[in-house]
Amino acid sequence: MNYKEKYDIFICGGSRHFPQLQALLPQLYPYGRLHLGSSILSGAEVMELSGHFDHLHTPRYDPDGYANFKLFCTREINRLARATYFIKVDADVSLSEDWIEYVDRIVRERANAVLFGPKEGVARINVERTGSLVRKKLGQEIRVKDGRKAVGGFYVGETAFFQQHDQFMQNVYDLLYSNPQQSSEDTLRSLVVHAAGAGDRLLIRDSRGMIVIPPCTGNRHSMAGAK
Repeated sequence: MNYKEKYDIFICGGSRHFPQLQALLPQLYPYGRLHLGSSILSGAEVMELSGHFDHLHTPRYDPDGYANFKLFCTREINRLARATYFIKVDADVSLSEDWIEYVDRIVRERANAVLFGPKEGVARINVERTGSLVRKKLGQEIRVKDGRKAVGGFYVGETAFFQQHDQFMQNVYDLLYSNPQQSSEDTLRSLVVHAAGAGDRLLIRDSRGMIVIPPCTGNRHSMAGAK
């Protein structure tokens, strides 16, 4: 199997995540085209990680490193992905040696899935935006009630779907969540799925311990209750 054509893998981290990146990158590298987002890693740390990633990206959207990470996931993943699916991983996630079997299994069993992951957000997505300004900006109104969210620590997206809806995703972000300090990229991505009428293709599937996401991952800033 040519994993480099099947999966693009995106991971970001700073100096405080360096030990985790040292462990994770060799686990990820064999199973896709690996993109490392480095907004707050030192040059020496990047050099030490070299050989375990395919592409290095240095987003500079915001002076705050964490905001850069979120904006990289929002602004760049859809554009950079070339494989059939992309995988987004946080640096504090733990993976078993056979973690890729989880991804392959879901892709095989639910080929129509556009977004899936092993953990669901605690808060559901409830967003309603109507009116002429919304229709002009987005081309439609948004009414999402009780929508499920794939937590951002680890999720898999269908590249073609998110490239098709990338401009919509960027417009939603600009209209609703323009402050990167208060935004949540995984909520935005899940919201786009629901708003596009594909909520039944967003799946939460237990990884059976293959992928462990810390409790706080993806919940630092929640947009789920935005009105």
